[in-house]
Amino acid sequence: MKRIIVLITSVAMILALFTFNVSAASASVSVSNSNPKVNNAVTVTVTVKGNEAMYGTDFSVSYNPEVLRFESGDDAAGGAGVVKIAGGVTGAVNKAYSLKFTAIASGSSSISASGGIYYENSDDSFSGSATVNVSDESKSTNANLTSLSVSAGVLSPKFSTSVTEYNVTVESDV
Repeated sequence: MKRIIVLITSVAMILALFTFNVSAASASVSVSNSNPKVNNAVTVTVTVKGNEAMYGTDFSVSYNPEVLRFESGDDAAGGAGVVKIAGGVTGAVNKAYSLKFTAIASGSSSISASGGIYYENSDDSFSGSATVNVSDESKSTNANLTSLSVSAGVLSPKFSTSVTEYNVTVESDV
């Protein structure tokens, strides 16, 4: 029993001499404009950070294809809601990928990146996201009338966007 206690204590002391640095891979997703208008370009940057020198990445970026249209990107191919990125990394600890989109309709789109990083002897996974809210400037928020007319009679007072009540005087046979 004394030997077991000595053995466990010795192993614990040896392990205490080593420091373990465990950090997971991560990704940040940023957008050039989080509130674009329809037809505006939006650049999405996915920055992947490893916990050691990387030699490759392989991940997907998903988005709402009813709001955004994928145009082009670094080591990227796809569309219809998913872009696939596969790139080589020569020993860097982080790598940024730039993706170009066009805002095509008003609405909201979450842009999510998830996938893997490859190291010399292992791999790791990551995820990150951002949101874009597209508005359509061709649609006015002004609901005021621009004019008001009657086919017979006289409108009183004269039309104004700030007036909400009018009288019309007409002949008795109208």
